[in-house]
Amino acid sequence: MTPARRDWVDPYRAAVTAGCAAYAARAKSPPEDPLLVAAIGLRETWLGNMPGYTPRGSPDGVGDHGHGRGLFQIDDRGPFAHLIKPAPWAVEDQAAACCAALDDARHELQPYVNSARYLLGVVCAYNAGPEHVRRYLTKGWDPNRCTFGGDYGDDVLAVYHTLLSQPGWPTGVPPTPPDPPEES
Repeated sequence: MTPARRDWVDPYRAAVTAGCAAYAARAKSPPEDPLLVAAIGLRETWLGNMPGYTPRGSPDGVGDHGHGRGLFQIDDRGPFAHLIKPAPWAVEDQAAACCAALDDARHELQPYVNSARYLLGVVCAYNAGPEHVRRYLTKGWDPNRCTFGGDYGDDVLAVYHTLLSQPGWPTGVPPTPPDPPEES
């Protein structure tokens, strides 16, 4: 399981919160909970502390055999590659890129908004892509199965709930789904 280390989250908390708010304002969408975004950063790179992430401790590090960029490992081959900025890439902008990927997943998985696995699917889609997760949800399968390690969503959500339960932390913004489309 990914470590839910408050000492790794605290240095980035203000920037992640600002990035979530900035993305929500630009996209006119509900803000993501900054602690959920931090939990993704913990899973992806231990917020810069994971072995194999270089340079270790830097918000501008690289992982995934040179393709994952920054604390949230935005893939330079994926649909959000255009959001990657040259170093130094501000943590606020990295968090906004993470929010963009989550927002895209929420829209792509909209048909499952009332499913008990919707949030799990959204988090899994950050790792495996919405098209893979949609296929798994359609078949009634656990979307974790299409993620790296087979436990990505469960792990991120466990870290998220641990962060939420720590004393003295704000409760964050509940990760709510967008409004369902209006029927005509």
